[in-house]
Amino acid sequence: PFAATYYGGGATFDDVNSTVINLPYESTFDADITLGNALGSITGMIYDEANDPLDTVMVWAYDQTGHIVSAGLSGVDLANESPLESGFYQVGGLHSGNYYVRTFSLYATIAGFEEQVSGKEEFDPLSLLGLLMGGELELEFYRDEWYNNVLIELPYLENISGMILPLILAGPLSEVSLFPFYALPTAGASLVSVTDPNSTPGIDFHLSTIDFKDLLVGVEKQPSMALPEKFALQQNYPNPVYPTGNLLHTVITYQLPVAMEVKVEIFNILGQKVVTLYDGFQDVGTHRVIWNGLDEKGEKVSSGIYFYSLRSKTGITQMKKMIVLR
Repeated sequence: PFAATYYGGGATFDDVNSTVINLPYESTFDADITLGNALGSITGMIYDEANDPLDTVMVWAYDQTGHIVSAGLSGVDLANESPLESGFYQVGGLHSGNYYVRTFSLYATIAGFEEQVSGKEEFDPLSLLGLLMGGELELEFYRDEWYNNVLIELPYLENISGMILPLILAGPLSEVSLFPFYALPTAGASLVSVTDPNSTPGIDFHLSTIDFKDLLVGVEKQPSMALPEKFALQQNYPNPVYPTGNLLHTVITYQLPVAMEVKVEIFNILGQKVVTLYDGFQDVGTHRVIWNGLDEKGEKVSSGIYFYSLRSKTGITQMKKMIVLR
């Protein structure tokens, strides 16, 4: 099978053969890549907390710089598009080396939900939320892990109604915008050694479930959580921002140590304001706004680099960069 290959022939991000392309603004470059081959693989089982096999969970292998190398899907052979033993996954196309491995269970969450609503009428986010809260539909989330038994923080689970439900309604493969193409492992994660052309078996995961209603209440169920100590703007998530169907959005999170008047704005690379996301008074705490990729006129912005700022009426300003890819 083919293996991950960088321009220049490198097998990993930090391979000496991986070549950096210096691209001037508004220019193009033909970067032809001849895919390498590798037969090494990582295999294992995905189980739920009842120890039952769990299908359609993605498993990702990363090099030691945090860049994706290959992926597998429990219950499915991605290379041949054929079924596998329930819960069994295989991450193939790996050269000899050491890899970090993690799960991405949102794929299973959305696949399971789509089975429930197949052939039914379309929902809007509000009616969907009502059906979920009333128990007429189920949305099962799992706690993702790095191998071996190291839990992963999932920022998107902090905004179920504003982020996950719109993604679900966007249709098949809407979760691509949240794919962890780059991810640094959590402390304690174990490396998995692969020797091409052999397989490294027994890399199993046991994923616990998360109650949907607990996710909806979020911070309110954690009274011990400390209030922010400083004015802070976080990196948006996801970034880069990818469209899924007709949907494009990213979440901007920020902390306020005291109640104050704030403004959150998006600017293009020329410093021109694109849109104001929030302008008003907010209490002390952590806040989030969602940008849907539209400007003040409601028109889609083009691909490129954008900046977003958090500014207080007292003159405190923080700014960060994001990338939009259409």
